[in-house]
Amino acid sequence: MLIFALNFLSLAAQMSLEGVTKIGNANYRASFLFKDSRNTIWIGNGSFIANEKRDDRGLYKFENNSWMTVFPTGIFTDILEWDSLLLVSAYDGLYFFSKFNYQFDTSLKQNSCLAVFNSNLVVGTMGNGLFERTLNSYRKIPVIIAGVSYDSIFLLKADGKNL
Repeated sequence: MLIFALNFLSLAAQMSLEGVTKIGNANYRASFLFKDSRNTIWIGNGSFIANEKRDDRGLYKFENNSWMTVFPTGIFTDILEWDSLLLVSAYDGLYFFSKFNYQFDTSLKQNSCLAVFNSNLVVGTMGNGLFERTLNSYRKIPVIIAGVSYDSIFLLKADGKNL
């Protein structure tokens, strides 16, 4: 626990660097460390370990000088802030946080990563493919590279023209 705490403090110190808003750190089962526009720090935890055993570690946030447990269990994989919402991907669904409440969407499962492209949310999954959300429904986007189809998407990056 002490090693985790020391490594976390090191990562948290990096959050104070200008322009740094998200750090991934799979080595300590923390999927992400993220600072939102209100300076709240979010930590998503959890992973799969040997024999597909779940290591549910939960979602936490630091605001008003104290840590709060948002969800004590769950596998949380990515986070982004978009259109005054905080979107959190989890293995069991997607969370859409507004300032005072949240919605949980279970339409997609095994979610691994998030991006915004062409003003739409794009979700990568572990084994189910890539999806684009438009008007509250999801459309599967085929991912074919050099003639090979891919269904596990672990990282997304959008630069405005490309995904």
